[in-house]
Amino acid sequence: MHNFRKFVCAFKITEPSWCYRLWPASIIVSQFMEKKTELVRNSKIVLEMGAGTGLCSLVASRLGAETVIATDLKKSIPLLYRNCLKNNYGGLFYKLEHPDEERTEESVCRCADGHILQPFTTSSDEYCCNVCESEIDQDCYSCRECNFDCCLNCVQIVANRQLNLLPTWYSALLSAYCIDVATIGEDGGNEVELKSSVIVQQLDWTSEGDAAAVVATMVPRLASPAREDNNVPIEMMIVASDVSYNPSAVIAFLACVDRLTAQLAARMAEMLPPITVSASLLLAHHERSTVTTKLLQEEIQHRNWVILEERKECLPVEWGIDVTDWVHVLHMAIKQ
Repeated sequence: MHNFRKFVCAFKITEPSWCYRLWPASIIVSQFMEKKTELVRNSKIVLEMGAGTGLCSLVASRLGAETVIATDLKKSIPLLYRNCLKNNYGGLFYKLEHPDEERTEESVCRCADGHILQPFTTSSDEYCCNVCESEIDQDCYSCRECNFDCCLNCVQIVANRQLNLLPTWYSALLSAYCIDVATIGEDGGNEVELKSSVIVQQLDWTSEGDAAAVVATMVPRLASPAREDNNVPIEMMIVASDVSYNPSAVIAFLACVDRLTAQLAARMAEMLPPITVSASLLLAHHERSTVTTKLLQEEIQHRNWVILEERKECLPVEWGIDVTDWVHVLHMAIKQ
């Protein structure tokens, strides 16, 4: 697999998992793309859903995808952006909606959702710092809306701008809120020259607005430049790894895929002349429970998606995973 510079993810049990952790399924699907490079290079856009630390998006960029859109929840965006910034050799576009009207310096503490923390006095001794996990005696800074607390020691570290003393996921979060929305140019010291760009964008699977914004990002890139034969469909690929971890996630994820592809098809049909998009889904499903796996299979069959290729990969023992764990990789054609 490609070597990346300064790639960061949470790896300690005590650090926040989910969006800050590099999951084994991401490595599996990245290796799959490396073996099937034509899937990436033939795709006008590669859209990663639930990108987390951004490994799959970075691999797709390195493999020559023209445009990569890495999406996840708002709280995931700062670390995702940080990893793309340090490792992407093309252009990097950063989109983040801030909950506060004004941007602030790095010396202001925020919760994982970006709200500025306010002084707070606890009513019991059962509080702990969400940054360093130390116990909080009484006074702290807090976001009560998100139930996020920060001890005075971490607050002082932030005030002193010693972000290197904080967990990387939190320092990346704070740094993100003092960066202007801008295009980051190519790294002058790059070893590989690529024309691809990475767009980091927020996508909550339950949000109509987020889906519409992602579609709005895709449309001009799929439609440009103008082609001589619009009867030939433009190919795009959605990539997702370990997003189907429980029944609720399966339903939410597939509903979002339906919403994105339907909106995209409608927008492209409005073009003059109309443009047809051929979408496929590259999904790595970590088989943690038979109930979830069965539901995923039923939902795919219900949508009549055509399975182009599938394989099962056993997770290596050295990854610290039970040898009975499997990752099911599916490449499917999405039917409108």
